[in-house]
Amino acid sequence: MIEPNGFKKSPKWLNTISGLFLFFIILLCFLGAISFLTTPLTKNPIMEYIFGIIFLLLSLWGFEKSIYLIFNIDSENTTLLSPRTLYMGSLFFFLLPIIGLYFGKHHTVDFTIYFRIIADLIFSIVLFLLAKKYSK
Repeated sequence: MIEPNGFKKSPKWLNTISGLFLFFIILLCFLGAISFLTTPLTKNPIMEYIFGIIFLLLSLWGFEKSIYLIFNIDSENTTLLSPRTLYMGSLFFFLLPIIGLYFGKHHTVDFTIYFRIIADLIFSIVLFLLAKKYSK
Protein backbone atom coordinates (compact mmCIF):
# COMPACT_ATOMS: atom_id res chain seq x y z
CA MET A 1 0.00 0.00 0.00
CA ILE A 2 1.35 3.40 -0.88
CA GLU A 3 1.69 5.43 2.28
CA PRO A 4 1.33 9.22 2.39
CA ASN A 5 4.28 11.44 3.26
CA GLY A 6 5.02 11.58 6.97
CA PHE A 7 3.18 8.32 7.62
CA LYS A 8 4.54 6.43 10.63
CA LYS A 9 3.87 2.77 11.12
CA SER A 10 2.32 1.74 14.39
CA PRO A 11 4.50 -0.08 16.92
CA LYS A 12 4.53 -3.88 16.88
CA TRP A 13 3.07 -4.18 20.38
CA LEU A 14 0.10 -2.02 19.33
CA ASN A 15 -0.45 -4.21 16.26
CA THR A 16 -0.44 -7.31 18.46
CA ILE A 17 -2.95 -5.87 20.94
CA SER A 18 -5.27 -4.61 18.20
CA GLY A 19 -4.96 -7.95 16.39
CA LEU A 20 -5.99 -9.85 19.53
CA PHE A 21 -8.90 -7.48 20.12
CA LEU A 22 -10.00 -7.88 16.50
CA PHE A 23 -9.62 -11.67 16.75
CA PHE A 24 -12.01 -11.91 19.72
CA ILE A 25 -14.60 -9.64 18.13
CA ILE A 26 -14.48 -11.66 14.93
CA LEU A 27 -14.78 -14.86 16.95
CA LEU A 28 -18.17 -13.64 18.20
CA CYS A 29 -19.20 -12.80 14.63
CA PHE A 30 -18.05 -16.26 13.52
CA LEU A 31 -20.20 -17.93 16.18
CA GLY A 32 -23.15 -15.77 15.10
CA ALA A 33 -22.64 -16.85 11.48
CA ILE A 34 -22.65 -20.48 12.53
CA SER A 35 -25.90 -19.94 14.44
CA PHE A 36 -27.44 -18.55 11.23
CA LEU A 37 -26.61 -21.84 9.53
CA THR A 38 -27.50 -24.26 12.31
CA THR A 39 -30.70 -22.80 13.79
CA PRO A 40 -32.76 -20.84 11.25
CA LEU A 41 -35.58 -18.77 12.73
CA THR A 42 -38.05 -18.82 9.85
CA LYS A 43 -39.88 -21.50 7.90
CA ASN A 44 -38.15 -20.50 4.66
CA PRO A 45 -34.51 -19.94 5.74
CA ILE A 46 -32.91 -19.31 2.33
CA MET A 47 -31.90 -15.73 3.18
CA GLU A 48 -30.59 -16.84 6.58
CA TYR A 49 -28.37 -19.42 4.90
CA ILE A 50 -27.12 -16.84 2.40
CA PHE A 51 -26.34 -14.28 5.12
CA GLY A 52 -24.76 -17.01 7.25
CA ILE A 53 -22.40 -17.99 4.44
CA ILE A 54 -21.55 -14.34 3.71
CA PHE A 55 -20.84 -13.63 7.40
CA LEU A 56 -18.82 -16.83 7.64
CA LEU A 57 -16.63 -15.80 4.70
CA LEU A 58 -16.19 -12.30 6.10
CA SER A 59 -15.24 -13.78 9.47
CA LEU A 60 -12.61 -15.99 7.88
CA TRP A 61 -11.21 -12.98 6.04
CA GLY A 62 -11.13 -11.08 9.34
CA PHE A 63 -9.35 -13.98 11.06
CA GLU A 64 -6.68 -13.83 8.37
CA LYS A 65 -6.20 -10.09 8.86
CA SER A 66 -6.08 -10.40 12.65
CA ILE A 67 -3.42 -13.12 12.41
CA TYR A 68 -1.36 -10.80 10.21
CA LEU A 69 -1.65 -8.14 12.90
CA ILE A 70 -0.87 -10.49 15.80
CA PHE A 71 2.28 -11.92 14.23
CA ASN A 72 3.33 -8.61 12.61
CA ILE A 73 3.41 -9.95 9.08
CA ASP A 74 4.16 -6.94 6.92
CA SER A 75 3.46 -7.20 3.24
CA GLU A 76 1.88 -4.94 0.64
CA ASN A 77 -0.81 -7.51 -0.15
CA THR A 78 -1.70 -8.26 3.47
CA THR A 79 -2.76 -4.84 4.67
CA LEU A 80 -6.08 -4.52 6.42
CA LEU A 81 -7.10 -1.47 4.42
CA SER A 82 -5.82 -2.19 0.93
CA PRO A 83 -7.46 -0.27 -1.92
CA ARG A 84 -9.42 -3.34 -2.98
CA THR A 85 -10.83 -3.72 0.53
CA LEU A 86 -11.75 -0.04 0.63
CA TYR A 87 -13.52 -0.31 -2.74
CA MET A 88 -15.50 -3.34 -1.52
CA GLY A 89 -16.43 -1.54 1.70
CA SER A 90 -17.52 1.48 -0.33
CA LEU A 91 -19.75 -0.71 -2.49
CA PHE A 92 -21.20 -2.40 0.61
CA PHE A 93 -22.10 0.89 2.30
CA PHE A 94 -23.51 2.19 -0.99
CA LEU A 95 -25.81 -0.83 -1.36
CA LEU A 96 -26.75 -1.04 2.33
CA PRO A 97 -29.49 1.64 2.26
CA ILE A 98 -30.94 0.22 -0.94
CA ILE A 99 -31.12 -3.28 0.53
CA GLY A 100 -32.51 -1.91 3.79
CA LEU A 101 -35.29 -0.01 2.05
CA TYR A 102 -36.15 -2.97 -0.16
CA PHE A 103 -36.17 -5.67 2.50
CA GLY A 104 -37.07 -3.49 5.48
CA LYS A 105 -40.52 -3.62 6.99
CA HIS A 106 -40.89 0.05 7.94
CA HIS A 107 -44.51 1.05 8.21
CA THR A 108 -43.67 4.59 9.21
CA VAL A 109 -40.95 6.76 7.77
CA ASP A 110 -39.18 8.92 10.30
CA PHE A 111 -36.04 11.02 10.56
CA THR A 112 -33.76 8.11 11.60
CA ILE A 113 -34.20 6.29 8.30
CA TYR A 114 -33.11 9.36 6.33
CA PHE A 115 -30.21 9.90 8.73
CA ARG A 116 -29.00 6.31 8.25
CA ILE A 117 -29.26 6.56 4.46
CA ILE A 118 -27.28 9.80 4.37
CA ALA A 119 -24.67 8.46 6.82
CA ASP A 120 -24.18 5.26 4.79
CA LEU A 121 -23.81 7.19 1.54
CA ILE A 122 -21.31 9.63 3.06
CA PHE A 123 -19.31 6.73 4.50
CA SER A 124 -19.36 5.05 1.08
CA ILE A 125 -18.03 8.19 -0.61
CA VAL A 126 -15.28 8.60 2.01
CA LEU A 127 -14.14 4.98 1.59
CA PHE A 128 -14.13 5.39 -2.19
CA LEU A 129 -12.01 8.53 -1.98
CA LEU A 130 -9.56 6.81 0.41
CA ALA A 131 -9.27 3.86 -1.95
CA LYS A 132 -8.67 6.19 -4.87
CA LYS A 133 -5.99 8.04 -2.91
CA TYR A 134 -4.14 4.88 -1.84
CA SER A 135 -4.37 3.17 -5.23
CA LYS A 136 -2.19 5.79 -6.96
